[in-house]
Amino acid sequence: MMFEVVETLLKDVDEKQTELIYQAFLNPERTHIKTWPASHKKACVLMRWVGTFFKEGVHYSEKEVNAILKTLFPDFVMLRRMAVDIGLLSRDISGTTYQKRQQP
Repeated sequence: MMFEVVETLLKDVDEKQTELIYQAFLNPERTHIKTWPASHKKACVLMRWVGTFFKEGVHYSEKEVNAILKTLFPDFVMLRRMAVDIGLLSRDISGTTYQKRQQP
């Protein structure tokens, strides 16, 4: 599954590197993303940060997911798609309900 692929990609990213990525792409208060990185690896680090805004076991409507993501970055649709694509969020078959995937 994609989630494991992303975790493998990020296994060598330590706290110092994560901090540098946060400094480069998050605002100083760490409330939203300033710019989106070109690097897939850096984008995945940011997506782990995005994941902290969702709780495991909670079912979210698309409207609720969008509301959370809009506060983080103007292109909330891209964030939502990437969250599903990399396995951070799972979506039900109808595409109307989302849930944070449990960490392995």
